Amino acid sequence: MSTQVVRIESYAKGSLTAIGNECDRKEGVKHRNSDIDPTRSHLNHSYKDCDFGFYSEFYQLLAMNNCEFREKKNSVAFEGMIITADLKFFEKMGYSYGKKPTKNVRGFFDNAYKWALGQIGYNGTDKNVLSAKVHYDEKTPHLHIYYLPMTDRWQEKIYAKDENGKILRSSKGTPIQAKDEKGKTLYNQVESPTPKLSRAEFWRNKGAQNSYRIMQDDFQACVGKIYSLERGEIGSTRKHETKHQYKKRKLDDEIKPLQNLKAKTEKIKENKTQIPLIGKTMVTTKEWERTTRQAQAYCVNRDEIKENRQDRAKINAEIAKIEQEKKRLETLRIESEKAYNRQLQVNQLLERTERELECANEKNRNAERKQNQLEKTCQNQAKMIEVLQTAFTDTTQAVGILKHGKKGGYKIENLTEQQERLIDSIGNHSAALMKRQGRVDLADNINKTVRICASIEQEIDRLTPQVSYEYNAPCR
Repeated sequence: MSTQVVRIESYAKGSLTAIGNECDRKEGVKHRNSDIDPTRSHLNHSYKDCDFGFYSEFYQLLAMNNCEFREKKNSVAFEGMIITADLKFFEKMGYSYGKKPTKNVRGFFDNAYKWALGQIGYNGTDKNVLSAKVHYDEKTPHLHIYYLPMTDRWQEKIYAKDENGKILRSSKGTPIQAKDEKGKTLYNQVESPTPKLSRAEFWRNKGAQNSYRIMQDDFQACVGKIYSLERGEIGSTRKHETKHQYKKRKLDDEIKPLQNLKAKTEKIKENKTQIPLIGKTMVTTKEWERTTRQAQAYCVNRDEIKENRQDRAKINAEIAKIEQEKKRLETLRIESEKAYNRQLQVNQLLERTERELECANEKNRNAERKQNQLEKTCQNQAKMIEVLQTAFTDTTQAVGILKHGKKGGYKIENLTEQQERLIDSIGNHSAALMKRQGRVDLADNINKTVRICASIEQEIDRLTPQVSYEYNAPCR
């Protein structure tokens, strides 16, 4: 029966780019895993993509979740979870290497990913997941999930203090942690709405030293049992090896016996007899036998030893290339980080400038609206003044008709001297007022013409009593 495989591996920030390139099968990059077949990479299935590379996505996840990350030398920045089984397990579900996976195989990985989010997802979501992909371009399909170990619960050290509340320090100057009566170190338990990235606190909340066993048991109960997978050996301390590490160990296992080969030789009784060699050099029988066995072993296995030495040289050359590539990638990472920080500062400056520009535009729009309202008010007031000036002129001309109008009209006969002066002063005053207002045309009309305008005449007609007449037919 097949056994479930659920493993966790931790990585420093310097591995983001290399791991991301291999996970996403980036073209033009030589991957450490030689089993990848690029012609079958189109069969891979993604649950979550990383569009701009692991390095950029790492900082975006920190910013989006407002996550605290106190980076130290070689501190864990992200982790990878792999979920799979042996090839026979998938073949029983109809899987064939190089062909589209069956519905049962896809269902297994769907359930596995759903379970994984409940284990390593931030509050059961994928907010902390860098990438999640099923790789079908290797012989055995497997699910890779890379994530940030973020937690919103952690513990903080409590330091011992003196009577004045000052932290006590050791002779070396390091602060002394507080302990209870039994000598147990004290901690403050913190729960925060904003998480922090900490592998130790992440797994401490999941059972600390028992977290790995708890995780294996939970996968067995939720997924493995459904697909008849056996749980691995309980309590095993065996660590997961990558394919690169596995191949290196196998080659070492093959070389080691050859280095310690002992050819079977005839047993010679050990004595203290010395055998003379060239010159005055003397060796014991035991030393001679050991030298003879080594010579015989070398003669018997000479070709294999030579071949393994060549393999060892190739491995050392590959290791040297890997180390050189690591240094080059680290340099690129530092340069990329500097460029990212510069771009981040530029973006922040641009955002601040856009906000200030928007505020200025809003002030301009408000001023423009006030200006338009003021212009409309002025226009309305100008129209009102014009209406009032016209009405004032019409009224003055109508008053003047009382003295200067035609007989039989509205002219008043036999006006007193005071009444005539009053009517004339009204006309002169109105004409002078219109001139001061700049309406010379209306002043001229007041001085030259006395009349009743149409609107006043309509008002007169409205106030004139209407007399009605009835026709009474004569009685017969």
